Amino acid sequence: MVICGQEFDFSLMNANDLDRFEDANERMQRRSAEESEQFRRGGVRLGDHARAQARIAMDCIDEILGAGSSARLGLDENNMAPIYDVIEELGNAFAAEKQRYAAKPAQPMNREQRRAQAKKGKHNPPVSYPALPAASSCWPNWRRWKMADLLTAHLPDSWHGRRIDPDFRHMVRLSNAYAHGRLDGEHPEEALAIMERFYHKPVPPEQLPDAYGCMVDFYRAGEQAAAGTASEPDSGPEKPPAFDYQCDAGYIVAAFQQAYGIDLTREKVHWFRFRALFAALPEDTLMAKIMSWRTMDLSEYEGSMRDRYADLQERFALPAELRGGAARVVSVEEHDAAFLARFRH
Repeated sequence: MVICGQEFDFSLMNANDLDRFEDANERMQRRSAEESEQFRRGGVRLGDHARAQARIAMDCIDEILGAGSSARLGLDENNMAPIYDVIEELGNAFAAEKQRYAAKPAQPMNREQRRAQAKKGKHNPPVSYPALPAASSCWPNWRRWKMADLLTAHLPDSWHGRRIDPDFRHMVRLSNAYAHGRLDGEHPEEALAIMERFYHKPVPPEQLPDAYGCMVDFYRAGEQAAAGTASEPDSGPEKPPAFDYQCDAGYIVAAFQQAYGIDLTREKVHWFRFRALFAALPEDTLMAKIMSWRTMDLSEYEGSMRDRYADLQERFALPAELRGGAARVVSVEEHDAAFLARFRH
């Protein structure tokens, strides 16, 4: 199997390789869960947590492809972007090999053989190859789950049977429209404009409500890459939003350029990949610092340190209407249900 120009001794058709793949994912699941629990307990810096998760992913790659594979591929615990690139290449290679062997053409039969086959009243059963483990059983949270999913499949370019453009820009526009109150079922022009760009083919009018629901489902699938950092308010205890795509556009572009060498003003990036990379922004980027300042609990600090962080919170605060204001904060589910009810009429 060729990954990023390097050849590795691994095949989906080899039972020993599949055993190795399953064992590696089980170990990775256990280690990632332990690391995540330690991070939740506190005392671990965000950068150290990201490095630990990167090492776990690299160790898994080494177990699957062979010792030293991460080094051959030039992977580094301080940069998640190449790791995601390798995993995407693995997914492509896996899919190609499965496609190659999934449907071997039958040998043509002569007339006598066809008659004999018809008399039997049945055909030879198709060859079946073992499926890879379910992605959800491989990773304990979305970021790990999606990485495992990339090991077995392409990032989706179709959704619920419709061809889509999975570029992050459409989902950012959807998020902006939601956060800034522009998704109004009585005036659905914004939603229609986003769907027109998101779907490859025009959606018939009678299918618009379902198509919108599918688009929101795609958005949420990407948002799970960074659970807890989404800009939309949730239905739990009110927390200040960490970011807003519209207000923080410049900071986000600069952070991706600094951390990953990705120019978001020029490059197309799959929404799932964008969210995973955004969630793993290194702490030395200004965007990561701003998100930390905005969500910081000032009651944990005293004196000059508290004053400093209070000043930073004020300097980089989002507009009041995005922080809740006096209005009741509704959940995404409540909003979508009300929107679709109006949209259908």
